[in-house]
Formats: sequence, C-alpha cells, structure tokens
Amino acid sequence: MAEFTSVATRENLSKDVLRRRLLLVLFGLGTSMGIKRAAANGEHGESEATLRRVPHLFVNASTCARPCASG
Repeated sequence: MAEFTSVATRENLSKDVLRRRLLLVLFGLGTSMGIKRAAANGEHGESEATLRRVPHLFVNASTCARPCASG
C-alpha cells in the first residue's frame, strides 16, 4: 500500500478503507466494468461518490508504475 500515496496534502483514511477502495476502483477500471458498476453491488459499503474520488487522489502514472517495478 505504500506505493499508492495521495497527491493531496494530507490523508485521513485508514489503510483498510484505502485498500478496499483502491481494489474496487482498479477492478472496475481494469475490467472495463467501470466505477459505477463496481459501486452498484453495495455489499462493500462504499458509495459511487467515494469511489470516484480515489482515482483523482491516488491513481496516476507514477503510482501505477511503482508496484509493477517493485514486483
């Protein structure tokens, strides 16, 4: 999880919540399912609005390259 850092000045999320949101967003984007459908299930307790905020703060070219390079 250390590879995904926020571009904001501070973070207020626990590591577990951030991990769950990142997995849902990356799954939705990676499978071309989309964030809207990933949020539609609702069993995970995350809304579409909270999931839409994650890519803006945590997913960019440098953060996505780090896990691939360290693996």
